[in-house]
Amino acid sequence: MSQSELDLDTVKAILGEYRISNADITLRHDAIAEELIDVIEGNRIYIPCIYVLNKIDQISIEVGCCLFYNLF
Repeated sequence: MSQSELDLDTVKAILGEYRISNADITLRHDAIAEELIDVIEGNRIYIPCIYVLNKIDQISIEVGCCLFYNLF
């Protein structure tokens, strides 16, 4: 998988900050630097998710209130 943000020099620089000089790194998706740092520090776990939005979520609160008050 090609990486849009992380290249070899960036990964080496990040690993160098954590004094990791010998490591095998496998990135299975287009990762960003923050994700790599979080995995190294072990303080976050990234899991796949699905966002579900209703059509009502696309309108603003003001429009929603106007629609609600116009019904009555």
